[in-house]
Amino acid sequence: MKRFLKRAAIGLLILGAAVAGLFAWNGLSTAWRTPDAGVTNHPAAIERPPALRVLAWNIAKGGAHFGGTTFRSPDSARAFLDRIAALIRDQRADIVFLSETMHECGPCPVDQPAYLAEAAGFHAWAFGANYRWGLPFYRIVNGIAVLSRFPLRPVETVQLEGERPFYDPKGNRRMLWVEIDLAGEPLTAASVWLDSGNSENRLVQARSVVDRLEGRPALLAGDFNCPPASPEMAVFRDSGLFVADFEAKDPSFPARGPEQRIDHVLGPRGWTHRSTVVVHDEELSDHRPVLAEFDLPAR
Repeated sequence: MKRFLKRAAIGLLILGAAVAGLFAWNGLSTAWRTPDAGVTNHPAAIERPPALRVLAWNIAKGGAHFGGTTFRSPDSARAFLDRIAALIRDQRADIVFLSETMHECGPCPVDQPAYLAEAAGFHAWAFGANYRWGLPFYRIVNGIAVLSRFPLRPVETVQLEGERPFYDPKGNRRMLWVEIDLAGEPLTAASVWLDSGNSENRLVQARSVVDRLEGRPALLAGDFNCPPASPEMAVFRDSGLFVADFEAKDPSFPARGPEQRIDHVLGPRGWTHRSTVVVHDEELSDHRPVLAEFDLPAR
């Protein structure tokens, strides 16, 4: 009996060490730097439109996670995503920037960016991970995404300032950079999800994003976690690289009884900002979607 107990203890130690090693390997791997991407069954838009409609939405994990260890079933998750896709379709968006979306979820295995791209009628999608927590074969991969009616090429996922340790990734922030083909014209774009808990670090992140562009215009959209009058948004406004509703008054957060506008769409310099509206929705996320429309310059 003693020999059996000793062997069992050794086996448990080996198993525990293997699990810990896999957990660390998953968290420390730098594979996240290369975004995941794919195309759907929908054809790509090939004509350059005179105007572009851009939607930004923090979808709060697509409703898949209720908190703690409670998750939706896959069928329930897909039904919920169908409702999100229907709202996106109703806005007739050409490009969608998503924050807090799950690419992998062991307890609820539905690839949200790919599913939404297909269900909402987009041609291509790309995803960048903010964190990958768990084991390589059973984990939660949460982050940012871009859905596009036009051909899309993922560029890279970039770590922003304030990196969190892999074993406690809450609050970690990265940016997903892509290149969108607007009928032969390349458009640099990025999905944004800035720091939500530290305004000083968020200001550093904003400056880092602008510095990265080196004077080149780009389309940025997502959850900036700061209002239009904040120092962080002033960094984007004063750079001269963007056109947007920098004096927006209509709030987007929280979805029920919204009090502040923290979700934004910034078009590249050279476009003409036509309008930005907050889409009314109280049920699908804790953020309301923000839709902006831009007139594109003549070729």
